[in-house]
Amino acid sequence: MKESNLKLAQRDIEEALRTVEEMEEFVDTIDAPKEVLKEKFANCLKKYDNHIKIGGYKTFLDGSPQGRTAWMRTPYLGEEEDYYAYGTQKDEDLKNSLKLALNDNMQVLVHCNGDAACEQYINQFKLAKEETKSTNEIRPVIVSSMLGSITGES
Repeated sequence: MKESNLKLAQRDIEEALRTVEEMEEFVDTIDAPKEVLKEKFANCLKKYDNHIKIGGYKTFLDGSPQGRTAWMRTPYLGEEEDYYAYGTQKDEDLKNSLKLALNDNMQVLVHCNGDAACEQYINQFKLAKEETKSTNEIRPVIVSSMLGSITGES
């Protein structure tokens, strides 16, 4: 890479890092409603500004299989009887977050390692779509899924 291109790339990286640091500082130091945060970062919602783009919302519904915190529909072997791990959100809270994302026309990415977490997400997404009467084509995305079943049994 030419030295001039390298300097440009370095400058771009530094600008992006400053933007991220500004975002972190703003979010960490205030207790603001979501509307204030959306307004503050409107310049990078679904479009690039200083190499930063907020393309969707993310949340977590369980932990990891390694830590035995991935929320499962069948109990873990070698643990206390009937240990399935646990979810991180109540159905109603998740559904309300999903409704917000649908109303904002934003992609939703959800960390679901276990099949019970995946099932919760799918069920609450369907309900959120029905309740908002959303017709957008936003696809729900599951990230980090490692353990699942395809039996369809609950």
